[in-house]
Amino acid sequence: MRKLRRADELAAAGKTGEEIAAELEVSPATLYNWRRSYGGMDPDAAKELKELREQNSRLKRLLVEADAPKVVWALDFQFDSTIDGKAIKIASMIDEHTRLSMVHLVERSITAERLVTELEGVFTAAGGPPKVLRMDNGPELVSQALQQFCHGKVGLSYIPPGTPWNNGCIESFNNRLRKECLNRNHWTTLLEAWVVIGDFKREHNHRHRHSALGYLTPAEYAARCRHTHNPLI
Repeated sequence: MRKLRRADELAAAGKTGEEIAAELEVSPATLYNWRRSYGGMDPDAAKELKELREQNSRLKRLLVEADAPKVVWALDFQFDSTIDGKAIKIASMIDEHTRLSMVHLVERSITAERLVTELEGVFTAAGGPPKVLRMDNGPELVSQALQQFCHGKVGLSYIPPGTPWNNGCIESFNNRLRKECLNRNHWTTLLEAWVVIGDFKREHNHRHRHSALGYLTPAEYAARCRHTHNPLI
């Protein structure tokens, strides 16, 4: 930070803290906080930390309310199995404003690279990425592959471990998927699971009426929605 370097120069010249703050046109308290946060760091590290904190602050403001489509998309995984005991992994993603289901991925396992390929297709189909992806700290979601793919495209917001209530929209969707689909079926093949879970997600988008959407379906609401994002200052 240039101002903190200038403060060090003025201190070396014998200026008091109040004089330094006055010359830099900040309060003594602000100068103290700068020193506490960035003092002792090399300039590149201080700049990186400052940028990370500013990004985190922007993400928190976005996450206060998903006031328009493509602001916050929530991503999560669920597990099931075929009758032979082999695992099935299900990826789901919800637009927190429209409640649209955005991803249909049902496989034996889902690597970070496979997830990135799916997200790339979804972003293209949607005309671009959301501003933020909200998710937990699963290994695929904190992977280098996903971090690199999202860099410069979309912010990543990770909920604290063990707090699924911080990802309420996708948790609500997952609960319905579990109760109304997964618990009612016994899969003989992966293909069967893929077809039926896909049917459930299409029905969610086009037939399931949501009270938060004025009892429209997510697809109906998304088609009518004219909301634009208004960043909180």
